[in-house]
Amino acid sequence: MHLESDSFFHFIRAGYVEPWRRESHEQNTTVMHIVRNGLLQARSPRE
Repeated sequence: MHLESDSFFHFIRAGYVEPWRRESHEQNTTVMHIVRNGLLQARSPRE
């Protein structure tokens, strides 16, 4: 599976901080957790 994680940053509606800025750490961590959880859910067996 290929997932372009940068696309998830476009879903931020308010308070967006460019991901390369130092003050974006919390935002980047949150986005990466969302991406990780989505991948884990996609890989889990379906019932």
